Amino acid sequence: MSGSLRIAVVPLDDRPVNTRLLSDVAAAAGVTVLTPPPGIIRGKDQTSVDPRLADWLEHVADDADALIVNLNQLVFGGYVASRRFIEPIEQLLPRLDVLRAIRRRRPGLPIHAFVTLMRTKDVNDGSAEPAYWEQHGADIAQHSGAAYAAEHGAPWRPETVVPAPHLSDFYLRRLRLHALQLSAIEAVIDGTVTQFVVAVEDSKVESVSTSEREWLEAWTRRLGVEDRVRCYPGADEVAVALLAGVISTRRGAPTRMRLIVDDPDGLARVAAFEDVALSDTLAHQCRTAGIEIVDTDEDFVLALSTPSSDPWDWYRHARQERRAPSSGDEAFADAIRHELDAGRRVVVADVAHANGGNPALIRTLIDDGLLERLSGYAGWNTAGNTLGTALASGVALTAPTADPRAQERLLAHRIIEDVGYQSLTRRAELSARLAPDAADRRTFELGLGEELGRFALGLGAIGRRWRLAGGNARLPWDRLFEVDFELEPIILEETR
Repeated sequence: MSGSLRIAVVPLDDRPVNTRLLSDVAAAAGVTVLTPPPGIIRGKDQTSVDPRLADWLEHVADDADALIVNLNQLVFGGYVASRRFIEPIEQLLPRLDVLRAIRRRRPGLPIHAFVTLMRTKDVNDGSAEPAYWEQHGADIAQHSGAAYAAEHGAPWRPETVVPAPHLSDFYLRRLRLHALQLSAIEAVIDGTVTQFVVAVEDSKVESVSTSEREWLEAWTRRLGVEDRVRCYPGADEVAVALLAGVISTRRGAPTRMRLIVDDPDGLARVAAFEDVALSDTLAHQCRTAGIEIVDTDEDFVLALSTPSSDPWDWYRHARQERRAPSSGDEAFADAIRHELDAGRRVVVADVAHANGGNPALIRTLIDDGLLERLSGYAGWNTAGNTLGTALASGVALTAPTADPRAQERLLAHRIIEDVGYQSLTRRAELSARLAPDAADRRTFELGLGEELGRFALGLGAIGRRWRLAGGNARLPWDRLFEVDFELEPIILEETR
């Protein structure tokens, strides 16, 4: 790979996991990521695609080494907009034509596309769904499970309390999204799209999401494009996983990864919000990131903490977590130490529980002096989110242009966000609804910054080298689910 790669990315939306994470991984690899100018990609209230987006994409494609394009954003205007849209399919599909125009001008340009398969959220919450989800979300999810069962041999039981217009609207939106996904597969067949990923978001085994994934997989088998079209659990991590794949491809060979796990039985478990075994999710994520799993001569080691046999959800359940490290944490830390002492680069993927990393594991790694020796860490939201992030961090290590300082910043950021915020600071005592007054919200955010700053100070050597810039944190979507902050190096004054 000569010179710095220039990769143009249309992200899913403007949340930090789709913007800051992307730039942090790119910086760690020493590659350049080009994203749309401010104002084109907007927040959760964006209801339609910005017409400037296609123009920007056509322009930037002339000088890019690869494109990574989210179709939710390109066609609908974002993640939330793709769940709330009302446009008919004949108005949506022509928005893919910009990719065909780029292909005609740049026949050799890698164009990687991805889309999220619409989730079926099992709670009454319309904040990021159609308005009727506020009252009927859980019942629609129940209907989804019954529909899946009927599609797999069980008797059809159509009874539901959901008003027929709402249920029809829900399935019509899914039908239109499914048509888009099939059109994207056709774009792979005709050579417009190099690789297409369908990320199955917030699913469960018995849901219409699983049925739709199976339908798409059937078409990819029939068409013989399994090597170019993949459907698997995930969402917000796909862009960085595809970025890793571009880096691996440019190197001319797959990135070699060796796997160690805390519990081999955990590979067969289905993680929360997913519909396949963890081993299947890992295999798909590795293929997207351009990774080959090997037994020897690895570029890095993935230390995988698998789904717990007694899992919980750091966001939904907000448990107090003050237990001492378990024997499993100690044994896993010992295995990590063995790899580090042998001079190997280790990235930790922590998917033991949903919506946050394991504080007990982090405490064990700190106490054993291992945390700052890691090459990467991820432990946020879902197993798919975490795996894609961890794998991308590992691939970034192998880039000829890799930046060790940026890699350490990425490590620090993920630990502070995934454990310090998701598993600790964002707890029951902080989950009161925010006051609408902007000044009150700012005070709340300052408090978050102070909490995260205190957590960072307890991270050993990492906490002595990195801090929150200005001590600030913010809630970019005015909710507690995600946080944003920037890290800056701590420069100690020289003493005489």
